[in-house]
Amino acid sequence: MFAVVQFGAYGTTQGCLGLFIKPIEYDTGWSRTAISFVPSILLAANFTASIWWGLLADKWSIKGVLILSGLCLSIGFLVSSTSSTITLIYVFLGVIGGIGVGGSAGPLSGLAARWFQDQKAFGIGLGYSGVSIGTVLLPFIVSPVINQYGWRSAFVLLGSVALFCFWSAGLILREPRNGNAISADTLEKRKIESDHAVKLLRPQTSLSTAIRSSDFWILFLMHILGVFVLQMTVIHMVPDAIEHGISSNQATFLLPLVGVLSILGKIGGGRLGDKVGNRKMLLFAFLLQSTTLIFINTFDSLWAYYLFAALFGLTYGTWSPQIPAIAGNTFGAKNLGAIMGGIMPSGAIGGFVGPAFAGILFDHFGNYTFAFYVGAAVCIITAILPSLITQKSRSAKQIKAS
Repeated sequence: MFAVVQFGAYGTTQGCLGLFIKPIEYDTGWSRTAISFVPSILLAANFTASIWWGLLADKWSIKGVLILSGLCLSIGFLVSSTSSTITLIYVFLGVIGGIGVGGSAGPLSGLAARWFQDQKAFGIGLGYSGVSIGTVLLPFIVSPVINQYGWRSAFVLLGSVALFCFWSAGLILREPRNGNAISADTLEKRKIESDHAVKLLRPQTSLSTAIRSSDFWILFLMHILGVFVLQMTVIHMVPDAIEHGISSNQATFLLPLVGVLSILGKIGGGRLGDKVGNRKMLLFAFLLQSTTLIFINTFDSLWAYYLFAALFGLTYGTWSPQIPAIAGNTFGAKNLGAIMGGIMPSGAIGGFVGPAFAGILFDHFGNYTFAFYVGAAVCIITAILPSLITQKSRSAKQIKAS
C-alpha cells in the first residue's frame, strides 16, 4: 500500500508535470518561468506539510492522514483543470495539492521501517518504487490524453488517479501487530550482548530530541540538495530534449525510463545499502548522478538522452531510500514518521528552487546547460555530507552480528 500511495502522489506530480510545460505554454502564452513555479510551489507545500502529517499520523491515524491528504491532492488537480489564471493553479495545485502530497512519504516511511526493522532501506525502497512505477506508466497514459483532449482533461484524470490510490490504501493498510518494540525474550533468544540489548530497549529518539543533534541537520541539508537536483532534472528533462531536436513522442519515453531504472535503484540500492552501508550507497549514487549531468551537457543525441535518463533514474532510485534508513538506524523506528516529517520540509527548499532555477536560467540563456552543471556540483557536495554524520548508525542485523 506504501507503493500504491507513492504511485498516486508522486507518479501524478513528479512523474507527469514535466509533460504539461509546453502544452500549457502553447495554450495560454504563460512564460516557462511562470509555469515552472507550479511544481516548485507544489513541492514546497508538500515538504512543509509533511512534518504536520507525520506528527498527525503518529498521534492519530495513518489511515486518516491518507484520506485527508488524498482529498487535497485530488481537489488541487480538479480545480486547476478549470483555471484561466496561473494564480489559481498556484493556489490549488501548488499549495493545496502540495499539502496533499505531503501526507504520503513521511508517515509511510515510518510504517515501512516498523515492518522491516532489519532491512529498513529495502522496505522503504519497496514503498518508494511506487513513484517509479507511476513515472513509468502514467506518462504513456497522460501524454495521449493531453494530445487528444488537452491538458485540462489530463488534470482531471490525474486527480481521479490520486484520489483512488490514497483512499484505497487508507482502507487496506495496517500496522504491524507487534509494533516496533523488540521484547526481552527476543533479545535473549538472539543472544545479544547485554550492553547492546540495553541500547535497543532504551526509549527511541523523539523529534524534539533529534532536531537538537547535528546529524538531523546534515540529513536535512542532504535532502534539500538531493531534491533540488531531482526536481530540476525531472521537470526540465523533457523540455530540454525537445529543445535539442528530439521529437515530443520520443521525449515522452524519458520519464518512464527514469522510472524503470529507479525501481531497480530503490529495491536493489535499498538492499545493498542494508548490506554494505547506507552512507556508502549515498556516496556512490550522488557521484554517479553528477557524472550523468555533465554527460548530458556534452552529448545531445537521442541515445544520449535515453542513457542519461536511465542513469539518472538508477542513481535517484539508489539514494532515495538511504536517507530514511540512516534516520531510522540513527534515531530509531518508533518516531520515524515524525522525524522524517521533520526532515521532509527541507525538500520544500530544494523542490521550490530547483525547477524555478532551471526555468529562470532557460529564459535568460535559452538553454539548460548552466543549470545542469550547477546540478552536477550540488551532487558532489551532497556525496560528501554523509561523512559528517557523527553518530554511527547501526541496523538491528549489525547489532545482532556483533
